Amino acid sequence: MSNKLKIGIYQIKNIKNNKFYIGSTSGMFMTRYYSHRTKLRYNRHENDHLQNAWNKYGEENFKFVVLEQCDVDKRFEREQHYIDTLNPEYNILKFAGGGIKGYKHKSKTKKLLSDLQLGDKHWGHKGKFIFYNQGERYFIGDMKTFSLEKNILYSAVTKLVNNKIKSYKKWICVGKYDNNSKLSVNIDEKYRKILNRGCDYYAFYKNVNEYFIGTVGEFLKKYELKRSNIKGIVNGKRLSASKWICMGKCDEKYIFPTNIKNIYDERISKNKRLTTK
Repeated sequence: MSNKLKIGIYQIKNIKNNKFYIGSTSGMFMTRYYSHRTKLRYNRHENDHLQNAWNKYGEENFKFVVLEQCDVDKRFEREQHYIDTLNPEYNILKFAGGGIKGYKHKSKTKKLLSDLQLGDKHWGHKGKFIFYNQGERYFIGDMKTFSLEKNILYSAVTKLVNNKIKSYKKWICVGKYDNNSKLSVNIDEKYRKILNRGCDYYAFYKNVNEYFIGTVGEFLKKYELKRSNIKGIVNGKRLSASKWICMGKCDEKYIFPTNIKNIYDERISKNKRLTTK
């Protein structure tokens, strides 16, 4: 692994069929390796060809290979050399850097670049969609414009639109936009469900005016608490913390018991760690 601490060109190879992906890094090989592996493990890689192969053949049949170490300012030139000579099957775009400025591409790759920069004629400009982020609210526009303005990978935008992923960088796609489209009044609830998919909900109580049902992350953010403060009441090791009690896991329709005030007063009065037998 020592050579993965350098800068240059690398290959992700499928040892079952010898197909591979070629890329370059301006940081350490090790960092790039872990970045690819994490995305592939969680089925979130931008490259569909590579992701599908990973899912089909399994992680154990892929290896990360350093092809060449080079200076940072030479990496796109050397990456293009390997792409041109080895013709990697898993590379979607056959040019180095994915169109990053500063590298002069050969004539045969310039057409690919121009095809991606056709302005309103590009197919990514066809049709408008409604995107939503709770912090920035709505964005209505075509996929290419959304990708450029929000600095989001175009491949991730297409996955959002085609419902292959539910969210990306806290953005969701609400759907296709036309003149009859109506913005949902319940969008925040829908947004919350999508971002919290797979997360457990808990019921927290402090008083009649302060109670909360949602994920631990949401609770911590809303009340500006640290995880260490309330970890004990979530895992049942404490009766109360920061004047809050936790009623355990629940669903979003949970209703606090009628005697919740008595339960709260009892736990607060004891306020000690539970001992396990």
